[in-house]
Amino acid sequence: TYLISSYIDRKKTKYLNTIFSQSKLFEVDRKEFAKISTSISKKLKSFSNENLEWISKYLKYESFRNLMLYSYVDVDTLNAYYGYLLKKSLSLITKKDEILFTKLMLGFYDFIRNKPISFNINSLEIPENCHPILLGRYHSMKLILEPKNSNINFNQFLALSKNIDSKIELFQEYIPILIILKEVEKIEQIFNSFYNELIDYEHWDHIHIERYNLIALSLVYLKNDELHVGLNKRKVFFMVVFETLFISLVAAPIGIFLSYSFISYFGIHGIDLSSVGEGLEELGIGTRIFTKLSFDNYINITILTLIVTFFSSLIPARRALKLNPAEAVRAL
Repeated sequence: TYLISSYIDRKKTKYLNTIFSQSKLFEVDRKEFAKISTSISKKLKSFSNENLEWISKYLKYESFRNLMLYSYVDVDTLNAYYGYLLKKSLSLITKKDEILFTKLMLGFYDFIRNKPISFNINSLEIPENCHPILLGRYHSMKLILEPKNSNINFNQFLALSKNIDSKIELFQEYIPILIILKEVEKIEQIFNSFYNELIDYEHWDHIHIERYNLIALSLVYLKNDELHVGLNKRKVFFMVVFETLFISLVAAPIGIFLSYSFISYFGIHGIDLSSVGEGLEELGIGTRIFTKLSFDNYINITILTLIVTFFSSLIPARRALKLNPAEAVRAL
């Protein structure tokens, strides 16, 4: 990564030709290759048109294309360096998977800009042993280009997907297109069939796919009224009741401990009432009173406290039912 970056900065054409012509240099672990790709791609984002023209000469090397086009698919810069290199590569590539990848990406770019797509889906050729991500991208393009056959194409793809091992890669591009097309019922069918495979990942760089899968799953729950944004009134009601009971459960033991301590102390030392002794003597009571409370009384007081607390919580809880849930949470 350091060598390539420094040679690009200094435009060391000879050295870069040497590196990219040696494809075995790039036969590294998937994780390491992705790191190189990400680092170099960040550098190219700031390139001027002149520098992009200069760097595009390395598109003749498959290792460069793998690094800059196929490993780090930078959809956000389809209108900048990434789209520029894709278009430039189209006249150089000969492999079926590269041609399919490039045309699909450029077609997707036209789609999100509301531009007509320049090819017919039947003109595209699927290579043998097609990568699951590329295969999913191809079938997502069929949804875009053939809206009238959407249900047929979807059912065919769902049947095909059962024979593909990596479901998360296969649906990586497919589910986001279904979100854009608002095909929530189709998303629901996919999750009904492959929930466990889609809410999981095989490689570290699959984690970002989870974002779209979770968004899609949320849409399914919203459609079926199984997911509510915020709290509903019933939940607010019970929240107020349980919060009040929780406070009493915390306060009651503290109150019992303090009362037990005072009663025990004055049960031994007594309470001096000598200042009003004359009046007490007329009632037949001494000037020192000793306190005492049985264990049963503590139990009864605790139970009574919880009952009173429960009924007292019903007043604000009922009031909360008349409020908007979000307003109720703020008010209470």
